[in-house]
Amino acid sequence: MPTYRVSILQQQYGQLMMNVLHYDVGGAVSPAGIVEIADDIRAKYVSSTLAANLSSTWAYIGVEVRRVDLADQPSISVAPTAGVLVGTGPGDPLPTQIACLVSGTALTAFPRRVRTYIPGVREGSLTAGLFATSFSDRCMDFVEAIDGIAISGDLLDRVAVRYGDEGDGPIVTASNSIATYSVTAVPATQRRRRIGVGS
Repeated sequence: MPTYRVSILQQQYGQLMMNVLHYDVGGAVSPAGIVEIADDIRAKYVSSTLAANLSSTWAYIGVEVRRVDLADQPSISVAPTAGVLVGTGPGDPLPTQIACLVSGTALTAFPRRVRTYIPGVREGSLTAGLFATSFSDRCMDFVEAIDGIAISGDLLDRVAVRYGDEGDGPIVTASNSIATYSVTAVPATQRRRRIGVGS
């Protein structure tokens, strides 16, 4: 079963930010299927109403997809058919390194854990230093929605992965489906998302 790395590409203040996810798929994904992935993720930002809670300085710009159960495969980047999605939440944004953390677990032996950091958070999402329940719930809704992505004739199932290197480059050697998610109200930080540090 093929395994793909799907990087959700986002921008804030001209800085690229990514969420790197892995999915098992029934068969190889075509270039048209990659566009469907980008479109499905965009639709889930909207349907979960998460985009309405993110700062107008944040934007979802597309995906970068690469097959990772085989060594040395090319990556393909595409934008969603409907174009860039910009956050519409009012108010100033929090610093770019602040994110809402949603953790996922597979009910198996290792590999079993994944993390998704939601960036672009606006100031109004915090109450007494913690994320408001309404915002945390929307983050959870979005991450649960992208647990499975439907494309023509196939379904991408989110997995935790283990990489190994047999000499031709790193490849996924094991994967397990994510069964449950949890969200924390405590703001998480990612140093590499600080402006001037990296993506």
